[in-house]
Amino acid sequence: MSKKAPSVLHLGNFKKKDDAAPAFYIKTFREHKKEHPFVMDAHAHDFYLISIFTKGSGSHTIDFTTYSVTKGSIFFMSPGEMHAWKLSDDTEGYVIFFSASFYRMDAKPAQLQHFPFFRAAGRLSYGLLDAAQEKDIERFIGMMESESKTGLAFRANILRSMLDALLYKLSSFLETGSNPQPQQASLVPQLEALIETHYREHKPAAFYADLLHISTQQMNAHAKNYLNKTVADLLQERLIAEAKRLLVYSGLSVSEIAYQLNFNDSSYFNRFFKRAEKLTPEQFRKRFI
Repeated sequence: MSKKAPSVLHLGNFKKKDDAAPAFYIKTFREHKKEHPFVMDAHAHDFYLISIFTKGSGSHTIDFTTYSVTKGSIFFMSPGEMHAWKLSDDTEGYVIFFSASFYRMDAKPAQLQHFPFFRAAGRLSYGLLDAAQEKDIERFIGMMESESKTGLAFRANILRSMLDALLYKLSSFLETGSNPQPQQASLVPQLEALIETHYREHKPAAFYADLLHISTQQMNAHAKNYLNKTVADLLQERLIAEAKRLLVYSGLSVSEIAYQLNFNDSSYFNRFFKRAEKLTPEQFRKRFI
């Protein structure tokens, strides 16, 4: 196993000079795979991804969960998640990539985390559309692809608006359960975004409460009501998720991974991991490789 970090792809790996926007990409899956065959190997991205399949079969592994790919399957990924495809040759569909900066063109920074596909906890990574829903979404994404090929001066703004409409459509099709209260919904995405930025720093819950201008007790109450987890739970989950990715998709030693995640003592990292997973890091690595 080579000692290198997991492959992380950037939008620049896919973009051409005449593309619709520097931080947005849309292609049919057939075109995407033909132009960029390296996407079939395990990798992560530094952008958001939506993929929908209209034909074909196979599997899609995101981090450590493998999903079946069938007609109507749709997947959502956030930056940093590792994935790999195993698909039949007749697979067809669409892929959409976009950066956080593209989405923030016309939105508040935290708004993206309101969608069930891109929140940090309880994320919806996979959905299966029924025939009517698939037809509606395929028509809409087809319009987006056509729009991306126009020479309109404001096509990036048009695509940004269409992306928002697509996310709301998909949320209405796939989200289950009751909607959170507005106050909860406005706070928790901000907390999740802060955790994503600072989780490697091992800051206490009070650090996040100060950034949100509320008490630690209030912040934990919001997290508990909305996610049924404490802030400490969310911080641990994010560190463990990153540790798992590095254990399986990189050749770094356990000590090197502990260092990357800012554990000064690799033995403490071992205890931290085993307490959460009931396996040592080495045992976890052997199970998945």
